[in-house]
Amino acid sequence: MYVNEIKINNIKTIGLLKEELVTILSLGKTSLLITFNLDFLRISYENEKFKEVCKNAKLVLADGIGVTLLLKLKYGKSITRITGNDIFKLLLEIANDKKLKLALVGSSQKSLDMLRTKLQKIFTNILLITISPPLLFETQETDNNEVIDELKSFKPDILIAALGCPRQELWLAENMKTINATINVGVGAALDFYSGIKKRAPVFLQKIGLEWLWRLVNEPKRLFRRYVINDLPFFIKQYKEIKKMMINK
Repeated sequence: MYVNEIKINNIKTIGLLKEELVTILSLGKTSLLITFNLDFLRISYENEKFKEVCKNAKLVLADGIGVTLLLKLKYGKSITRITGNDIFKLLLEIANDKKLKLALVGSSQKSLDMLRTKLQKIFTNILLITISPPLLFETQETDNNEVIDELKSFKPDILIAALGCPRQELWLAENMKTINATINVGVGAALDFYSGIKKRAPVFLQKIGLEWLWRLVNEPKRLFRRYVINDLPFFIKQYKEIKKMMINK
């Protein structure tokens, strides 16, 4: 399945995804994973560099009701939604089972401190590094080099960035070969959810595709422009274009 020339991998279950992640780790080749939601799709139309990063990623997984609805309309097939939270939890399990090195970059120091305390109690086999870099560190050569040097010294097997889209994907794509982690993935707000700094939507809202509404209600100032001003009109436009294309086939 493709959207804007970007291949979306439809991995049916979390179990199959875990097997795929273990395989990627065993091969040892630097790989970028992307959880791709409606905002990612919109940005891919506006930012050619981001689009190319998505096209060249090892795995692009549908995250969010917007993308899954558009894909179902276009191809007539359901696609499994896999979120940054899902990926994060799976990678924790795998890293613990295999005693791997895990690096977390992004989020606030408070969130990372809470996360470290929680993870060290549950996942005792993980060797962990957490970095809360300065705001827009990647635009400052000195700050960026300090983060990269610290990661190179640590030599992570898995590198997880929580910088928001498209910053996390662009930064990982540009620097992952230098850092040399095998799995590289951006997880958005997953670190804040797991640490407890932010409360994730109830499971029933997640299941019916309304997690975005929960987040909007809880963070209206930060997310109103993204969800209501940018993504909703974009979704309606895409929906109409796909419907027109299907009618004209």
